[in-house]
Amino acid sequence: MKKGFLIVLFPFWTSLFLLSPVFAGFELPYEVYRIDELKEAQKRARSIKQPIVFLYSDEETNCGLTTAASLDVFEEFKDSHIIIYVDKTVWAKIPALVKKAVNSSESGTFIPKSIVVDPEITRVISVIPYKRDPDERLELLRAAKEMSLR
Repeated sequence: MKKGFLIVLFPFWTSLFLLSPVFAGFELPYEVYRIDELKEAQKRARSIKQPIVFLYSDEETNCGLTTAASLDVFEEFKDSHIIIYVDKTVWAKIPALVKKAVNSSESGTFIPKSIVVDPEITRVISVIPYKRDPDERLELLRAAKEMSLR
């Protein structure tokens, strides 16, 4: 009886575990700035001579793929770049240079989209589109990181 009970519940618990990120969205790490803190973030980027990454995403998403990809951006850039989170609700506050990059064909169709700029926000260093494959995504993130730190 116990074995049959476990066999019936195993698929349920497995699917619940695998799908849990789908329902959660994500929380911004404390070191990530929001667009309302742009001046402060830019001041910090200038003082420590670090590039800025604008992460265009949706923290309230129900998509586990978007959540995972957004968290990959945080993880890859947290120690070497200033990260500013933006979404469609703050579109008017995003610098024009970044808006243009987000809307470019290079940035792809799906979120998250990451735009790496210099601390002055005068030059786009890299546009990183969403990639579903985690290995391909990490490869793109690392290449953009390396390019921006030269």
